[in-house]
Amino acid sequence: MLLNHTNGIYDYLVDAAFWQQALAQPNVAVTPQALVDVGIGHPANFAPGQGWGYTNTGFILAGMVIEAVTGTTAGMAIRQRAFGPAGLDEAFFDGEDLLPTPLVTGFGSQGEDVTHALHPSVSWTAGSVVTTAGELADWAAALYGGQVLSVASLQEMLTPVDTGDPGLAYGLGAFLYDPSKLGGIGPGVGHSGKLPGFHTNMFYLQNDGTVVVQIGNSDLGKNFAGILLATLYAP
Repeated sequence: MLLNHTNGIYDYLVDAAFWQQALAQPNVAVTPQALVDVGIGHPANFAPGQGWGYTNTGFILAGMVIEAVTGTTAGMAIRQRAFGPAGLDEAFFDGEDLLPTPLVTGFGSQGEDVTHALHPSVSWTAGSVVTTAGELADWAAALYGGQVLSVASLQEMLTPVDTGDPGLAYGLGAFLYDPSKLGGIGPGVGHSGKLPGFHTNMFYLQNDGTVVVQIGNSDLGKNFAGILLATLYAP
């Protein structure tokens, strides 16, 4: 339920007071438990298993489970169990790893520099990975192509639950798109994500293994009106 968003827990990033505080204190770290406390401080959106609603709080709880089970930090576990098997060497867990410099600048809605608008602990296991478009394409090809998970685990990850949006289902940490959602070229699987100044989309087309990645580094306009970095990976 944590990974397919059927848990009903409120999304801590939707809490306006928390969000404003996080933006006002970009150099102040917050603990995973503090993030969870924000989420559970609100009434549940629905009873567990009785609906679907995207919530970053579930990914934070999943990160806490990872640390409890592995006895290591979430970043180390992700490097060892995900980045390593996928052969990635330009993927970093912000907040634990030393990031390469210079980073691409993220621009806000007024054109201002928002690259470091939030402390990386604010997104933690819900979105603190920093990488390149090429590495993200390699990750999608490896993950959805069966190089990272066992056959049984991959099948479980791609087991759909209804999101209420026709043509769009959700697995375990993965959106599942039918062809109508991808201009008729599906079916596909992938995910999107956003933080101040950065917007990312990743799609893996299941018919032929083609991967498309978009990374926009501006909040200007409605459709990534800043620099757009794109990688097309076709095996």
